[in-house]
Amino acid sequence: MPAETHSRRSPVDRDEVARLVRERLAEILEIDEDAVQPRARLRADLHADDFALIEWAETLEDELGERTVGFRLDDDDLVELDTVSDAIECVVARLSSSRAEHPAGSAAPRSAPGTLEALESRIGYQFRERALLERALSHRSWCAENGGHESNERLEFLGDSVLGVVVTDDVFRRFPHLPEGQLSEVRAGVVNARALADVAAEIGLGACLRLGKGEDAGGGRAKQSILADAFEAVIAAVYLDGGLDAATELVLTRLGHRIGQAADGPGGRDYKTRLQELAAQRSLGRPRYQVRDEGPDHAKRFFAVVLLDGEASGAGEGNSKKEAEQAAAWIAWSGLQEGGQGAGAT
Repeated sequence: MPAETHSRRSPVDRDEVARLVRERLAEILEIDEDAVQPRARLRADLHADDFALIEWAETLEDELGERTVGFRLDDDDLVELDTVSDAIECVVARLSSSRAEHPAGSAAPRSAPGTLEALESRIGYQFRERALLERALSHRSWCAENGGHESNERLEFLGDSVLGVVVTDDVFRRFPHLPEGQLSEVRAGVVNARALADVAAEIGLGACLRLGKGEDAGGGRAKQSILADAFEAVIAAVYLDGGLDAATELVLTRLGHRIGQAADGPGGRDYKTRLQELAAQRSLGRPRYQVRDEGPDHAKRFFAVVLLDGEASGAGEGNSKKEAEQAAAWIAWSGLQEGGQGAGAT
C-alpha cells in the first residue's frame, strides 16, 4: 500500500453517526430513544430548546473531537436544524469537512494552553482590545509586584452584574411558569463561586492568570475564589470589547446547560429529597407520586400528583416524569414551609 494512503481520511460511517446523534439527543432530552426518529422535529416534536441543542453539540464535540481534529458544530448550524435527520446530516457534513482539512496523521496547530490566543479560542471570542483580557487576568498580587498595572477587581465588579443580568433574563424566559422564589433558586444554582470556578477550570483560566510569586506558589491558580473572580472579570472584558450580545453568548455557552442541570427539576434543586426530609420531620410518612402522561410517544407531557399522608399535596407537569415529580414536590414542599399540608392538587 502506498505511504500516502495512510494520510487519507477515513470515510464517515453515517450509520454510526446516526446512532450516536439519536442516543445523545435521547439522553439530554430524557426521552425514549425510539421517539428520536429521523423525521421527528427537534423543537416541535421533541421539545428541544436552544440550550438542550447546545449541550448536545458540546457533547458531540467532546466525543467526536477526540477522533476527528477540528470537528465543531457552530451556532449557525444549530439554528438551521429542524429534524433529527437534519442533525445527522449536519454532523456527517462537519465530520467530512474536518477530516478533509485534517487528514489522519496530521495535527491542527495549537497554541500553548497559557497563551491569550489559546484562551480566546477556548472561550470562542477574539478581542479587538487585547489589553482588556490582560487586565481581566491580572490578580492584585501580581499588580503589587508590577507597578503601573490595574488589577481585575473593577472588571470583576462589572462582570458580576453582567452575569446576573444575563442569567436572570435567561431563567425568566426559560421557565415562564416558575414563581419568583423558585427562579431565585435556579439562578443561585449557577451564580456562585463554585460553579464559576468550575467553568474557569474548564476553559483553563488558571494557566493564564497573572499572579504574584507568593500567590502562585501557594496554589492560587486552583483557588476557587480567584478562579471565580477571574471568570467574572473575563465576562466584563468581553462585554466592554464586544457588547452585551458577545457577553451573553459567552455566559450561556458556558453556563446555559448548568441552568438546566442546577438540580433534578425546573426549580434548580432536588425538591423530592427536600420534601421527603420535611415530611419525615412532620411525621407525614414517605411521599408517594402518581404520574400520568398524555400525547404521542415523541411528544409526551407528564403530570404528577404527590400524596402526603394519603392526601394530594402538590401537582406538577413537565416534559419528563422526573420534571413533573420535581414540580409537584416543590408545590408540596412550599406549602409545608408556609405551615400547611401543601398547596393541593389542581
